Amino acid sequence: MRLIILLFLCTGPLFAAARDPLKSIQRHRLKNGLSVVLAPDSSGDLVHVKLRVGVGVDHETRATLGVSHLLEHMLFRNEVLKDDMSFSELIKERDGSANGETAEQETSYFATVPRRETRWILDLFQTMLLSPTIRDKYLETERKTVLLEIGEPSPLIRLLGVDPLRIVSPAHLQPTPFWEEHFGIVDPAPHSLSEVQLSTLRLSRAQIEHHYRRYYDPSNMQLTVGGAFDAEAVLAHLERTWGLHPSTGIGDQRHRKTGTLRGKPFRDFSISEEQSAITLGFMVDRLNRRDREVLESYSRYLAHRLMKKIRNLSGETYTAFESNGLYGNFGYFTINLSTSRERFRENLLFVRGLLYRELRDGTLSDADIREATRLYLSGFDLWGRDAEARAQLGDLMAELNDHDQDWVTPGEILRGVSPEEYRQTLAKFAREENEYLAVAAPELFFYGDYYLFGALLALIFLGLYQRVLKRPFHNDRIRWVRKVRFPPLLLLEIVVGLVILELTLHAAFVSLRGLDSVLGPSLGIYARYLEIVVETFLLVTAAQAVLSYVPRKLYVMGDVLVIKGLSFYSRRIPLEEIRAVRAVPLGSILLSVRRWPALWGRFHFYDLRFWKKGLLIELASGRAHYFSTQDPDAAARELARLCPAGSDPYSMIPSALRSS
Repeated sequence: MRLIILLFLCTGPLFAAARDPLKSIQRHRLKNGLSVVLAPDSSGDLVHVKLRVGVGVDHETRATLGVSHLLEHMLFRNEVLKDDMSFSELIKERDGSANGETAEQETSYFATVPRRETRWILDLFQTMLLSPTIRDKYLETERKTVLLEIGEPSPLIRLLGVDPLRIVSPAHLQPTPFWEEHFGIVDPAPHSLSEVQLSTLRLSRAQIEHHYRRYYDPSNMQLTVGGAFDAEAVLAHLERTWGLHPSTGIGDQRHRKTGTLRGKPFRDFSISEEQSAITLGFMVDRLNRRDREVLESYSRYLAHRLMKKIRNLSGETYTAFESNGLYGNFGYFTINLSTSRERFRENLLFVRGLLYRELRDGTLSDADIREATRLYLSGFDLWGRDAEARAQLGDLMAELNDHDQDWVTPGEILRGVSPEEYRQTLAKFAREENEYLAVAAPELFFYGDYYLFGALLALIFLGLYQRVLKRPFHNDRIRWVRKVRFPPLLLLEIVVGLVILELTLHAAFVSLRGLDSVLGPSLGIYARYLEIVVETFLLVTAAQAVLSYVPRKLYVMGDVLVIKGLSFYSRRIPLEEIRAVRAVPLGSILLSVRRWPALWGRFHFYDLRFWKKGLLIELASGRAHYFSTQDPDAAARELARLCPAGSDPYSMIPSALRSS
């Protein structure tokens, strides 16, 4: 009896491992290059069909933004359908469901139907995707549908024809994308939603037809069938139908990306207003299939143990899960968990210490490795219990073996890995220079202290500017005052504000990027508080510059002309430096090119009617100021009388009064 029990315990894992749900999945390639993945399962009564085309958002140009998504919608319509139906409605009437999806690198069409409709859905998809009828009426109908889905551009953006936010915040001001900074992969520049909306409005039928002809070729497609069907019969049917469709042989058009680590750890620290969270692991490259399966199985096992340790025993997390981004032979494997604010630091140190002990120091036991492998492989068995899941497993197998000639399942790989090889694989990727750490940490002192800190800084900087810029003002010495005509929100104020805002964004980008690269890794969450110091200072400085630049009143106080802005700042010009004061029409200023250098930075006339006069104040230095004022003739006459006479006594008298 003991011998039987011992034999069962020893062979049990082998029996469990032999039940490999991925082993029955097949991959074929038809004569025209169409890739076919078959994932049969006789236990159900449904069939799931998915066609993946190797084209997506990343293949679009600025002139064709949104074309992949719009084409996806249009292909659900065809002239063979009656009463303006769509293929999705037709499939629903056959007790099925269908939809489509557009992603960065691919566009997918999928449907689930009863087993009896297997051949019907395959033929329907062939008509829908290989024999479409792209018509103007379908374009206009689906254009409206897409805009209902993604939203329409605002009236202002539609009028301008551009997204103004992209002008004031161009792409070069955005942080370097993760994949570019750490793996050297340069992706196409991202586009704003408004840009996609505008482009969708402009797309023509010719552009859509060109997009279809360029990419919708059998050699750039993968057809996956999962669920209850006869694999041999389906393959034979596909060879007689799909396989006869002509092909240009362009092959898979998805962009192949190969990343090489730059040897720089990833650090991302943010302030959490709600739930604190930790993402911790390592970036990796030069992976082979065995490396990938080991990392996937270990990260899932670690997440499982953290759930037991941190959630079940102490209630310190809502969930813990693996968060892997492995693409081909590079990427990252991480653990993600939420945590209480009170024990954030404790849990961070615990998870980091556990990772380094088990990976770098090799403390993972043989029993742990067997359990990690068992849990990982059993997940595939649970995953593939319905038609759609079986199709997803087929896609997974195709992805895992995309770069290999062999067709090997994760179970076949892991069963050939010894515990020592498992530990060695983990150890070679546990390097500090490749650590991945992203945390949403609680505030340092109390809830909302980040924003209070910013508000206090704004008050402090404003106080400092007041102390530096404010000059003594003697009301009893005012001899003359004139208000500068400056209605709010005029064009000049907007332009000046935008220019200074743009300069501020550039300054903030350079400053904060420098802080992150130099101090970020060492300061951690403290760097976020240092950043708000820089941001607040730059914003207050920009606001102060705009308010200082724009004049609101002119005073003569004693023997000084004061040009007062909205802020504390004011420019002072001794009256003895004023050479001439005139009431001059705007037109004469614009036509007098020689005056432009003298007025640069000192032109404050806000009436676009060129025949209207303004107050021109010319200085002995050759510079001049030009202001909008009420009754400029009277203003010039009054100010001229207050100024000491120069060498030309008429220079202080408005030209209109010289004859008298």
